Amino acid sequence: MTKTNALFAFLILFAINSYAQIKFEKGSFIFNNGLKTDCLIKNVDWEYAPSKLVYKLTEDSDEKTIETTNIKEFQIDQFSKYIKARVKIDTSKTDLTNLSKKRSPEWSEEREIMLEVLIEGKASLYKYTSNALNVFFYKTENTEINQLIFKKYSTDNLNIRTNYRYRQQLTSDVYCEDISLTKINNLNYYKNELTKYFRSFNECHGQNFKDYERSKNRNFVNLNIRPGIDYTSVEIRHDRRSRLNSKFDSEIKWRLGAEFEFILPMKKNKWSITIEPTYTSFNSEKGTTSNGEQAIIDYSSLEFVFGLRHYAFFNDNSKLFFNAGALMGMNLSSELNQSGITLPIDKRFNYSSITFGLGYKYKRWSSELRFYTPKALIKYDYDWRDSLLKKTSFILGYQIF
Repeated sequence: MTKTNALFAFLILFAINSYAQIKFEKGSFIFNNGLKTDCLIKNVDWEYAPSKLVYKLTEDSDEKTIETTNIKEFQIDQFSKYIKARVKIDTSKTDLTNLSKKRSPEWSEEREIMLEVLIEGKASLYKYTSNALNVFFYKTENTEINQLIFKKYSTDNLNIRTNYRYRQQLTSDVYCEDISLTKINNLNYYKNELTKYFRSFNECHGQNFKDYERSKNRNFVNLNIRPGIDYTSVEIRHDRRSRLNSKFDSEIKWRLGAEFEFILPMKKNKWSITIEPTYTSFNSEKGTTSNGEQAIIDYSSLEFVFGLRHYAFFNDNSKLFFNAGALMGMNLSSELNQSGITLPIDKRFNYSSITFGLGYKYKRWSSELRFYTPKALIKYDYDWRDSLLKKTSFILGYQIF
């Protein structure tokens, strides 16, 4: 693929992002005076605590905007919930080159912030994220909302120490005898681990609870069957012996592949990592050398494309996607014969080319047009100038799970 084509592909991605609308989803918010409004909220899967909401009262009504300072909570059904709380926050610097020398938190004055609800039950877990902070809070039947304290600090001799106060907080306030103290002492200050702990606590007490993290994060792994066709051509060019130059015109060949897709739990599941093993081949006796003699190629390969995918949703069932990836492969039973001379096709497992793809998915079915940068076939030799396999693929897919 030329630089121009690559640029064009990226421009397509940005155009897709511009036109693919993040949808409005059923939800509600509560004003500071307690009045509740059922509506449709624009779900942007906020990375930081939101300062405003965009909503519509009905599908056909105009969009409206409300500042979160005017509401005390909002939720998108079966997806997320935020509540307003007046709390103190540890404002200690987290930059390792400029750490505080105090072990204790450096509390701010009480202020109102929007907390994302992760677990809501007998013991609730909340998260607050801003440009400078990524901290967690908790609440039980016997405590108000408090920050789980985790702080790195520097000693006078510049050693870095860590205050794991949150483990003591959990032992004191969020503890069940079925949970071992060893588990708490090994608990890291990460969302996944804290969420799992609060989940275990509520289950241990036999309490019903709302798990917003589990509600929004489903189907993290997809398996797709990916047959299709390759539009392939091969060209061999030799620096010294022009009679060994040969060309095979483009032919359509079948391909068979599978794809493992790992959905990333962020940005409303719009990004994923893919691993796609594929068997592909190119067999032709229609090649010609520079002096008009016959050239024959018998080539097959096991390829692996490691890619990054971005989705642009139109609705629950329909979405466009863009792929970019690196292809690594191993040539299998391969042979290239020119003018009675057999050339050594490289059979090592190595990097081959870069791929770009544009596709559409409807429910479990998908289609994709994929472009590849040229792939070298012959082992490096100072005599050889180019030995390039050029390919474009049209791929059909079906999601098994």
